[in-house]
Amino acid sequence: MKHYSDISHGVFWMVVMTLLGACNFVIIRFLTESHMHPFQIVFFSNVFATALFLPYLMKKKIVLQTAHYKAYVLRAVLECVGWSLSFYAISLIPLPIHTALSYMTPLFLYTAAVVILREHSSIHRKIAFVAGLIGVLTVIHPGIDDSSLAGNNRGHVYLATILIAIACSCFATCGILIKRLTANQNPSTITFYMVFLTGLLALPLATYVWLEPTLYQWKLCLLMGVFVFGQQYAVTKAFSKAPITVVLPISFSTLIYTSVFAYFFFDEIVDVWTIAGGIIILSSVLYALYHAKSAEVGQYE
Repeated sequence: MKHYSDISHGVFWMVVMTLLGACNFVIIRFLTESHMHPFQIVFFSNVFATALFLPYLMKKKIVLQTAHYKAYVLRAVLECVGWSLSFYAISLIPLPIHTALSYMTPLFLYTAAVVILREHSSIHRKIAFVAGLIGVLTVIHPGIDDSSLAGNNRGHVYLATILIAIACSCFATCGILIKRLTANQNPSTITFYMVFLTGLLALPLATYVWLEPTLYQWKLCLLMGVFVFGQQYAVTKAFSKAPITVVLPISFSTLIYTSVFAYFFFDEIVDVWTIAGGIIILSSVLYALYHAKSAEVGQYE
């Protein structure tokens, strides 16, 4: 059983992860608009993240020896495929819609956590999860039309939906691997192998489509590496501190951040549906946190 202090730490790291993820989406949109290929984006994001992580590993004297190489390689393959598809989808549709569609990952992961990991799912967690999904569906309401797609067309939305669905299945599988690895692996070790191996796997793909980056793109890639490093470390810490079913509803708040960023950076208007959905999502997060306090007495409901 987890104590409330552990839940609080897990919640904190999940909030950090969602904010960094939203910032990363903005950087990726800038890079795709500058015509950098998704394969190169995946490669540079992980190479820079690895370079930034090495000094931390040396300072902390963290041992990277592990007996779980197969799990790390599998995760790297899934991350490489998932991010490549997701990055390409970002170039097709507005950020808020991309983020909303990306919530297929929590749906897949929540189901897997209950079925595969046998995590207990209380009625409050189920309510928070369903409420979060309702908020997402509110954003991508059936009445959405081509005029709201900021120059994109309906075909792009269909293609992006398929790509994101495949990517989300990859990310959900990665979530299960992370949760199992955190049982006996240091979060820093898990993070390092993810960024290092994913960058290594992306190298031949990036080489195939290689275009020399401009100074502007180099700066964005370095910043993206910072966000990727922080994001992967944060999600690993979150999953090590609390059950997936507790912290997962918090991931829905990414939609709020990306909607605000999309408005200020790309003139993508946040409509009333996005605002309403954001309120529902935020309410689901607060509801989950409120009922998580039941762990303060040493056990979940």
